[in-house]
Amino acid sequence: MMLGRDAPVTQAAVRACAAWGPGAAPVPGTGLRLPAPWAALAAGAAAHAYDLDDYTLIANDHPSAVLVPALLASASGLTNLSGATLLEAYLIGLEVIFRVGEAVNMGHYTLGWHSTCTIGALGATAAVARLRGLGTAQTEAALALTTSMATGYVSQFGTMAKPLHAGLSAKAGIVAVALAA
Repeated sequence: MMLGRDAPVTQAAVRACAAWGPGAAPVPGTGLRLPAPWAALAAGAAAHAYDLDDYTLIANDHPSAVLVPALLASASGLTNLSGATLLEAYLIGLEVIFRVGEAVNMGHYTLGWHSTCTIGALGATAAVARLRGLGTAQTEAALALTTSMATGYVSQFGTMAKPLHAGLSAKAGIVAVALAA
């Protein structure tokens, strides 16, 4: 996120999101605070701007570019948050990404879907749901809502849309959890 904070895609995301008003969640490396969904969108774009993020073979994705922005933005309003809770939420998101990736890839990717955006959104939702303490029924509802927001196409590779996919996934997780809660 820090390396990508000055990337053109990040700057475009920050400009667009800042126009919607201030919030409590920091956008790492910028000094700006935005509402959590928009902070996650900008931070996710920064995290994936130069493709120097982590990669998982099982899901064919970049999980931390989605999970870390979603969790950092969501954690901004929480009190008494421990590092262990944050790590547990991250691991739950990662586990969801791995299991969904195991079920659908590589066919999912071959059909043209960008796994970082599609599968990543489900992982972000599970992670944020855990961080926010949602119960089973609310988490199920959040995951169902996420499927309406999770999309991204490999045909957009080579454009600024590709790194934006990570931010869109992080944002989708936060919005879905808020709606389900």
